[in-house]
Amino acid sequence: MMSEKPRHLVWRNGRPRWEPSPTARKFGLKGMDLKYPDRKFMTWDDACDAADRLNAELDTLRNTNEPSNFEEKVAKWKAEIRPAPQTDQPQPPLAPPSPSRYKAGYVYFLWVGDGVKIGFSTKPVARLNPLWTGASEKPAKVAILRGTLADEQRLHRRFNKHRSHREWFRSSRELNEILNEMFMAGTTNIP
Repeated sequence: MMSEKPRHLVWRNGRPRWEPSPTARKFGLKGMDLKYPDRKFMTWDDACDAADRLNAELDTLRNTNEPSNFEEKVAKWKAEIRPAPQTDQPQPPLAPPSPSRYKAGYVYFLWVGDGVKIGFSTKPVARLNPLWTGASEKPAKVAILRGTLADEQRLHRRFNKHRSHREWFRSSRELNEILNEMFMAGTTNIP
């Protein structure tokens, strides 16, 4: 059963971590990886339970507004955590995939000078207007294909060696050939 994500629970590269807000950091609290005693990362449900417990301690600290032994409580609590479940079955992903990554939209490509911007938007024309007007050079061409945020991220990984900064890539023969194949096929699937 999937529970709702508690506050301050974040997932970094599929690993659970409790990250207090800047306000909570004023109390001297720091972020921590959520692991079992055997140093394996917690499952989704256990990480949610751990974050709920940490958040309850944080709320107590905020409400009393007095110096706290938060670190001692967390150390004691961590010592009580049961070990990671032992099973021969493959473990499910730690975090459920984000539905927003697979939301239908468009992957757009904007050629400006010797660079190509590869981005994602559900409203690409509205997204391209500020890019178009803010560009130092007039864009040479624009292409838009149906796709998802996951498709855009996959393309970013594929063309990483051509990345100049953020979502911008240096135009190259390889990049242009693959993009042309995609446009001819009308899909973001790449060879």
